[in-house]
Amino acid sequence: MSATHMDCYIQNPSVEVLGVIDPNESKGRALAEKHGVGWFRDIDSAFAYRAADFCDICLPSFLHKEAAIAAMEHGADVICEKPFSRLVEDSEEMIAAASRLGRRLTVAHVCRFMPQYYKAKEILDEGGLGKPLYMSITRESATPMWSVGNWLFDMDKSGGTILDLSIHDIDIAMWLFGKPESAKAMLIEKKDMPGLGISVSTLGFPGGAAAEITANHLLPSSHSFDTSFHITLTGGYIEYCSASSEKLSVWKGDAETVLDLSGEEGFKDAYKHELDSFVEAELAGTPFRISAEEAMDAVKVGCRLIETVSKTIV
Repeated sequence: MSATHMDCYIQNPSVEVLGVIDPNESKGRALAEKHGVGWFRDIDSAFAYRAADFCDICLPSFLHKEAAIAAMEHGADVICEKPFSRLVEDSEEMIAAASRLGRRLTVAHVCRFMPQYYKAKEILDEGGLGKPLYMSITRESATPMWSVGNWLFDMDKSGGTILDLSIHDIDIAMWLFGKPESAKAMLIEKKDMPGLGISVSTLGFPGGAAAEITANHLLPSSHSFDTSFHITLTGGYIEYCSASSEKLSVWKGDAETVLDLSGEEGFKDAYKHELDSFVEAELAGTPFRISAEEAMDAVKVGCRLIETVSKTIV
């Protein structure tokens, strides 16, 4: 993810990348040398070299708090990869540090910058399809074997499938429907892959609406990454599937309209859209599209699901 973010910043003429911070010298130097910037082993040495306006944190989830607070103590604003943190208390400490230090903090929930999701949000907010009743949302991928030391397989460090994969859709469901009143989940995991598997989470919202969120970390490695969602409203229906990524289908009553997403901002590169938006807000001093409090609310729900999950081990 750090390489992806770096590519986006390099393309932005408003950004001067000062360096890469990575305790793994070979990996850090490789990314830094690719783009002709400095490599630093830790945050203190990076800021001793030169002050920076912001720091982008793409570390494992359990390391977010320490790095974010250190960067803010050095006078930088922070954009942090999702999930905001592994623990709610860590999110609270980061938000408190930002307030105490007068720094700005946001979290990179990239799905909000994908047109299928923000168009659905616009349609719901317009109210023309009535009251939302139910949303099913699915996210499926191969088992992530890339994490250093397999930290993703350590529930204490990653939160497993619920906090790593479902966190995208927990955030989206709350963005569309509000804060849930109830939350429950079931998880199917393999003996040799603790925490990673298939999760099905159900959120209940004020007024009776519900969302069912399915995340699957057990696809074959040769299978494509897949997402989809279906939203039922009192006066209509919205449907999206990544197999037809350029289309968002909308029904008002029985009349279907197919929206072409291919020309929308973020369709070709949602990460660039996300980080360009972040930089624009940094330059203008305007609010970020995603507040730290919203990102913490998603962590709260994710942790609640983990605490109450019904687990099956196969």
